[in-house]
Amino acid sequence: MSASVSPLGKGKKSLELLYRDRCSLWRTAIENQVSQWKQLYQELPCHLSLENMGRHQQTAGPALVEKRYTLFLAAGSDIHSGDKVEVVHQRQRVEGMVGQVHHYDLCVQAALEEIQVIPIPEEPGESGS
Repeated sequence: MSASVSPLGKGKKSLELLYRDRCSLWRTAIENQVSQWKQLYQELPCHLSLENMGRHQQTAGPALVEKRYTLFLAAGSDIHSGDKVEVVHQRQRVEGMVGQVHHYDLCVQAALEEIQVIPIPEEPGESGS
């Protein structure tokens, strides 16, 4: 007799199949009255979503496009506002600070702020040509 898996459990597993990005996460810890970054996770499966948000201001200059970065992790992941994160996403390293975090039954969703995007150079022989 096989154990049945709940629909929620199936949904979590299905969603986690989409997590093709990897992230590392740091949190501040105080040791000997000194605040230091301590790494909590390395190579944690995740998904980074990028949304372009147009600003609608009437100015003589060019239109400004604001980008919103959202990180999706497995449900129950230990991530807090103020943590530092580094995500490897589509040949880029995206570094930022965790903003608002939402815990849902299927996943954890976290806004990223203070973003820095660093291209990852191609390895020799990886050219798409």
